[in-house]
Formats: sequence, C-alpha cells, structure tokens
Amino acid sequence: TPRSLPSPAAAALASLPSGGAVLASDANRSLLFLDGDGQTRFTIPYGQGLPKAFTSVVALCSDPAGHVAALVDGAFEGVVLWGPDGALLRHATIESLGLKGRFRAIALDREGGVILADRSNDLLIRLAGIDHQFVRHGCGGGQRGNVGLPLQLARGVRAARPFGQRLDLFDR
Repeated sequence: TPRSLPSPAAAALASLPSGGAVLASDANRSLLFLDGDGQTRFTIPYGQGLPKAFTSVVALCSDPAGHVAALVDGAFEGVVLWGPDGALLRHATIESLGLKGRFRAIALDREGGVILADRSNDLLIRLAGIDHQFVRHGCGGGQRGNVGLPLQLARGVRAARPFGQRLDLFDR
C-alpha cells in the first residue's frame, strides 16, 4: 500500500536490497538510510570521515550487498563509498584519480568496481577496489592491500570507452 512519509527533499535516491532506500538530502546535508517502511534507520552527515565536506550529491547507487556509492560535489569533489552499515569504506577526489570531466552518473559492478559516466568526453570509466579487500586489477591477478587505500583506476582493464561501445567489465 503506498503511503506518504515526511522526509527532506531528495537530491538522489537509491534502493537497498533490504527493501529500504538511501536518500541524499542536500538541504539537510545528510544521507538517510531508510527501512522498508520508510523509517530512518540511521543518518550520515555529508563529509563525515572525509578530509573535506561535500555539499551536494550528484548521483547515488547501491549494489545487491547493500554498499552505497555517491558521486559528490563541493569542497570534496569525488566518489565516496559506504558499507551496508553506513561505515565509510572508500573515498577519492576526481583530481586524485587523475580524471577530468563532467561526471554525472555512477554505478557499482558485480566485481566491486565503480563505473563513472563522463558526459563531457562521452566516456565510461571504471575504478577498482571498493570491496572489503582492496584489489588492484592486474594481468596476473590482483595485489591486495589495506581497506584504507584510496580508489584507483583499474589496471590491466580497458577502463575508458566511448558511449555506445561495449564496456566489458570482467575483461582482465
């Protein structure tokens, strides 16, 4: 049965496998993790745990495991990833990744990678390493490191392709 619940204005919304959703509210500068009934389970203020705060969420997505990724703007312009419990897992600025462009969409793939859509250059760019064991993709397998390592461009993977061309995310 549909029902209306009071909530802040949503800048972005993504469903969660639990039946709930995560809502980005630029007005309140927070992410609200909602349960299946629309009740707030917990809230994460924008910029919590980051070196600088962000002021808006450009795009938001989740994966079947409940991880949440956001493309954010403001003093911290980049990608932020949280676990199903809201714990900060990864973050990287667009500049630190060596990227330039106008990123407007984000998705998580089945191997723990982040896909960014760059509309100014018509490219899809894949970043590696959002799972709990950071993995840099390489030709002979991966190198494992600490959870605190930043996102990096996938190595050994054709990471950027023009829109309209097939992007094989599982090609190593």
